[in-house]
Parts: sequence; structure tokens; C-alpha cells
Amino acid sequence: MERLETATRVHRALDYRKGGGASRERVLAELAREEELLTGARTDEVRKRLRVALADLHNVAGWASFDLGLVSAAQHHFRRALRLAENSGHDGLVANVRYRLGRIALHHDQPTEALVQFAYGEAAAQRASSFRALAILHANKAWAWAKRANQHEASKLLGKAETEFDKAGTDDRAPWSAFFNMIDFDAMTGTVYTELALAGESKAGAARKAIPALSRASVLYSEEMSRSRAFTLMMLAFDHIVSGDREQGVSIGEEALRTATKVKSVRTKARIRPLCAELAKQRGDADAADLARRINIFIKTPIS
Repeated sequence: MERLETATRVHRALDYRKGGGASRERVLAELAREEELLTGARTDEVRKRLRVALADLHNVAGWASFDLGLVSAAQHHFRRALRLAENSGHDGLVANVRYRLGRIALHHDQPTEALVQFAYGEAAAQRASSFRALAILHANKAWAWAKRANQHEASKLLGKAETEFDKAGTDDRAPWSAFFNMIDFDAMTGTVYTELALAGESKAGAARKAIPALSRASVLYSEEMSRSRAFTLMMLAFDHIVSGDREQGVSIGEEALRTATKVKSVRTKARIRPLCAELAKQRGDADAADLARRINIFIKTPIS
């Protein structure tokens, strides 16, 4: 049991650092023994703990699959994780899986479906009395409303997320939700305002609101969170350009591209597209044009 839980922590850390392309096959190899492990559990207590451990491993497999653009596989693993977590009565893990299902919908510009998943997750988080889970869900609901260009609702939900995050303190650090610390909260705040800028609601104003939070997160994210840092730098570069600081935007965009190339993730290719489009609008700027050209090459290059 301890070996399985340790292996899940290792796979999750690898996914954060190097992306789903580095972790997925290893997770699937670990899951190959799932039925054998469940059949061999001798007591209800062991079986319950094992279900939770396997649910979390499926959670990691789902996230790695999502990171590679394998949506059907991701949903399969998340649904399996849900069944195992629900059968174990583990509402905190149920909330986390629902959050991840919502993130698939967000990535594919389906905010309504995302909000449905987040609502299920919120109910589970409330049953679990998990402030951290509620903070994650409120922040992601804010992102969904930003995709709808609703600044009022998005800002209100960010406020709720901050309140729940403050209540969580240093407690409630389950392995599947421990990533959501102050750095990630800043990154999510910046994400919401960047999304509002993309939605065209007071574009430059929303971009300027995103910059302080994204700046803090980009400095504080470690190598262990390379994918998250890449996303943050992409948005920060975009926001600087949109708010009129083209030179700084190009400079940060260079760093975003360098960071993204170290991560085996299809999502990095999707999330850098808005920056590339904004760079292409900078007529007469040779540095912006060159960076846009190299980003296009990165987007088209298959993950090896």
C-alpha cells in the first residue's frame, strides 16, 4: 500500500515537472495491477485505503492523458477515479476529480459543462469540509465565468476563493490538492484576468490587472512546477503586449518558450497560441515576428 502511495507521489511530481508525456506510460504500468491488488485486499479497511490510493493513481493518469490531448482516455481514468473515491466515501477526492473533469471542459472552451462539474465538486467539498478544495473550485468557476466575459461574476468568485484559501491555512494538504498554494492562487488570479482580456472586455485593463499576480507566480514557481510556470509566463507575456509594453512582452515570451520546450505537454502548445497571435500583430517589430515564427514551429513539432 505504502509503495503504491509513494509511486503516485513520484508520478504526480514528474507530471508537474516534465508533463504528461514523461509520466503517463509509467502510471499506466502501475495501474496494470489494479484488479489483482483489489482482489488481494483481505479486510474492508485495507480495501478502502486501496480504493483511495487507486483512485488517486487514476486521477494522475487522467491528468497526464489530458496533458497529451487524449480526452477520451482522460475521461475514462477520471470516471474510474470517481467510482473508486465514491465507493470509499472520500468526498475530498471526489471534489478533486470533478475539478479536473471541469478543467477538460474549460480547455475545450465549454464553460457551461465546466460549471456543471465544478458544482458537483463544490457539493463534495462541502461534505468533506475541505476549504482548499472549495478554494480550487471557486477559482476555476471564476475562470469559467471569465470565458463568458462576465467580469463581475469572475471577480466575485475570486474573492470567494481567497476567503476559502485563507481558511485552509496549512491544513487540508491532501496529495491531490496540495499544489494549490499561494503561488498557484496568484497564477489562477492572473489566469482569470487574462481570460477576460482574451474575451475582449476592457482588454488592456484586464491585462494590467493580471500582471502583478502572474509576475509573482512566475518568479516563485520552482523547476518542480515547470509546466505551471510555462503557462504563467505565456499569459504574462501576452498581458504585457496587450497593455502596451511590447518589449517586456517579447522578453518574457522568450522565457515562456524556453520553459515550454522542456515540458512534454500538448496543453503548452494550445496555451501559447494567444501569445503567438498577439506577437503576429506587432507590425514592424522584428523580434516579435521572430518569436512568433519560433512559437509556430514549437506548436507544430510533435512531442517526442
